[in-house]
Amino acid sequence: MQWAGIDLAWGRVNTSAAVMLEIRDGQLVVTHHANALTNDESVCAWLANCEKGDGLYVGVDAPLVVRNYTGERSCESMMRRCFGHFEAGPLPANRTLFNDYVRGEQLIKMFNEMGITFGGDHGPRAQHVRSCYEVFPHAAHIGLFEINKTLKYKAGKGRSRESRMTAYAELVENITELSLDEYSLAPPPWLQVPYCLRGAELKRFEDLVDALICAFTVAYLWQWGTEERCRIIGDACGEHIVAPVTKSIAECLDQLR
Repeated sequence: MQWAGIDLAWGRVNTSAAVMLEIRDGQLVVTHHANALTNDESVCAWLANCEKGDGLYVGVDAPLVVRNYTGERSCESMMRRCFGHFEAGPLPANRTLFNDYVRGEQLIKMFNEMGITFGGDHGPRAQHVRSCYEVFPHAAHIGLFEINKTLKYKAGKGRSRESRMTAYAELVENITELSLDEYSLAPPPWLQVPYCLRGAELKRFEDLVDALICAFTVAYLWQWGTEERCRIIGDACGEHIVAPVTKSIAECLDQLR
């Protein structure tokens, strides 16, 4: 079984990042990564080069299905209600915002041609299933790390470089403690606090870390299914976001069903 994560640029200009995970020699390891993918074809070519043609979950950090022309999607409304006080609610997505071009929708069509279907609740530890899902890393941090607020490692108003490096240090430490069953994550060599990176290099590192969280999130979905520690929020075969959950978040989401 393999698990891929893709931090997909929403438009046609910025680069995208990708990470592939699988179990080797008793550990969960990053077998491939890239941080300068350009168009959809390059994303699919990277994935085709890495994957083995059998069981595969792909987690994508970008809207994959958007039907509404205004406002937000129902999955985003649910996320905002249950993750909002953690400051982990996603930004709204609508077709007007994207000028009626949703890059993720084109990508899942190309994935389908590779035998990777969109969504679906396959239960824990499904074998020989090839599916892709939408993921939101900030929400994943809350469920995986059980923290009270999102980590402010991205550029933003009022955030100093020093505060961002402090957030990166906490993020890196939390990631190195992740495990899937008895298989601990083997931190890749590039997973270091990026003290020396600036500008475009820092942004590409950020994208790569987000891609790693996407990959681990779909691995977590594969491990647990949607009954205990993970949820497909929204329509599993339509507009949705996958997120690990704490007990309180699970209870909140269950009340919205």
